[in-house]
Amino acid sequence: MFRKREDPYGPEKRMTLTEHLGELRQRLIRILFFFLFSALLGIFLSSKILPLLNPVGIQWYAFAPSDAIVLYLKVGIYFALFVTIPYALWEIYLFVRPGLTEEEARIAVRYIPLTVLAFLVGILFTYAILFPVLFDVLTWFNNLLDLPLLLSANAYISFFFRLALPVSLIFEVPVIVLFLGQIGVFDHASLVRLRPYVYFAGALLVVFGFRGDLLSSFFALLPFLFLYELSVFVAWVAEKLHLYRGKTPPPAAGGGAAPEAMGESVGQERGGGPVGNTPSASSTTEVVSDPTPRL
Repeated sequence: MFRKREDPYGPEKRMTLTEHLGELRQRLIRILFFFLFSALLGIFLSSKILPLLNPVGIQWYAFAPSDAIVLYLKVGIYFALFVTIPYALWEIYLFVRPGLTEEEARIAVRYIPLTVLAFLVGILFTYAILFPVLFDVLTWFNNLLDLPLLLSANAYISFFFRLALPVSLIFEVPVIVLFLGQIGVFDHASLVRLRPYVYFAGALLVVFGFRGDLLSSFFALLPFLFLYELSVFVAWVAEKLHLYRGKTPPPAAGGGAAPEAMGESVGQERGGGPVGNTPSASSTTEVVSDPTPRL
């Protein structure tokens, strides 16, 4: 009655380069439409979202008649970015799924919720801890020079999201490291060797991401360095617990061999072959036919 649905990711499915590009185009269009829909939703909810984006309780000002319209658009676009990133990760997984083994696909599916959770934790960390601390430090510098702070709503929102977006992506680092290590891309030793290069690349990305705001870059770089070191520790723990694919338990203390191998070597030394096997006929005949008495 019902026809069995063909598995599009079966081993018999082979796609040409044109088909791969066509599928990539379709998924990018889906992500784009999802982004546009989320942006419209964010613009519609801007009046409810804006009060939530002021954890420090500062008074906002408008310095131009068009500030309100720009603020609505800005909130909608940033809202769409944060909502679309988890959906884009899912579309990326569906695109690369045919190139993964069954084990890698199962591992990837388990890590998708963790990436979304890490992204949300990064947003909450920025909102509740990082942004208030950074704002207090900047206000303290203004007070040293006795400069009153008149902050426009547009400048405030831009400053907040320019900090929240990269920090939320930084919180993905431990999850990505654990995933790539579990599928066999690298291990703890590789992360240790890559540490100087990762520090340098992270510093460049954070500095250029904040457009020359050195203090904000420094505050964003701190969680990046901490999370990378946490990733190194997570990789070390995963290897100790043998969570990484292809990792075998270390040999016994003292360099001894396994009990089976020891038993086999003892049996061979006695001339009887492996344990549990009877001596060969030739060796038995040789012993019996030897008339020389043995002491």
